Amino acid sequence: NNEVVSCTVRNTGQAAVDGEPVEIPKKDLGSCEIYPQSLIHNSNGRFVVACGDGEYIIYTAQALRNKSFGSAVDFAWSSEGTGDYAVRDSASNIKIFKNFKEVHTFKPPFSVENMWGGPF
Repeated sequence: NNEVVSCTVRNTGQAAVDGEPVEIPKKDLGSCEIYPQSLIHNSNGRFVVACGDGEYIIYTAQALRNKSFGSAVDFAWSSEGTGDYAVRDSASNIKIFKNFKEVHTFKPPFSVENMWGGPF
């Protein structure tokens, strides 16, 4: 399913019975162009990336507007800067983006299996 919804859980004032389903109002934000295997917010929560099918799409978190996209097998947000992130598009190629623009590409001397966020 590629539909994206937003839910806010708050105290409704009703007593909840243990084991009973709780109705949570949801707001439809739209649909994603790919089938996302992961959704990751950036450090300040303004953007969210959907990763899957060998691609990534960065959206604004509130209105789900497309901000950037590309091919990637792995994605990591920087802990500094709003639009700073890195993508791994193969086992031996990593691209670093600052403010949604590619600034550096490199091939490490070893095979990369995973990436994690942090300062770039």
